[in-house]
Amino acid sequence: MKKLMIALVVLIASVIIIITVSLHYIEVHKKATNSTATLRTQHANSVEKTRTIIIVRKCTYNTSLVRKLENKIAILNLTLHRLEREYKELVSKYRELQLKFNQCKSDYVSLLINYTKLKKECKSKKSQISITILFDREYYYYLLNDIEHAKHDILIMMFEMKYYPYDRYSLVDRLIDALIEAHERGVKVLVLLEYRTYFGYIKFNLRTYYYLKEHGIDVKLDYDPTTLHDKLVIIDDKIVYIGSHNWTESALKYNHEISVRIVSPTLAKEVEEYFYQIWNSE
Repeated sequence: MKKLMIALVVLIASVIIIITVSLHYIEVHKKATNSTATLRTQHANSVEKTRTIIIVRKCTYNTSLVRKLENKIAILNLTLHRLEREYKELVSKYRELQLKFNQCKSDYVSLLINYTKLKKECKSKKSQISITILFDREYYYYLLNDIEHAKHDILIMMFEMKYYPYDRYSLVDRLIDALIEAHERGVKVLVLLEYRTYFGYIKFNLRTYYYLKEHGIDVKLDYDPTTLHDKLVIIDDKIVYIGSHNWTESALKYNHEISVRIVSPTLAKEVEEYFYQIWNSE
């Protein structure tokens, strides 16, 4: 019985200890739970405050950034308007320069065409012109050969053309006879001789005049008081003799004389106009 009582006391004591320990644990756990909740609440409040501060700061920062961006945009707009004005001015100037350029280009093309044309004409004229200087008796040999080979016409204006009927070796007579031969083979021969001068008359030209006339040559005497001092021969519209040689024995044999033989249709045409101007006035 005694043992049973002891066991019962031990059991009751154990139960009391367990209950005490359990109550203490529950109290501690409750305190811990309350403390955790408090910490959580404090943490939440702290987080909320931090978030609020961040939002406020962010809003403040964003407002400043927006103002800066607005200022930059305003400056950029002003710059854009200025650049647009400058662009329009440049476009206007460009159009003006384009018009001037087109005009200059047109003028250049026109000048280039004229230059090319003139270059071709000069080249053509250069290739058509041949000049030979004839000293003393060279004049006679060149001229006689050209008269003998003339095909179309021979035009002569001469200050002195002295025919020597009794000189079988006369160079002048040989030239005159060559004119007659050319006329007989169908070449047109026109001869204009000086007759009346400021100092009188050239009588031996009159003798030549009649001799040519007798052989069918179309010949004229210049009665104009203005002296006809030319020494000019034009053959076939392209060969021109001009210089100091008269058709006299002195000029062809003995004197120092100089003339030129020019082969140029262009020049011959100009000289022919001069010839016919005087020929038609007689």
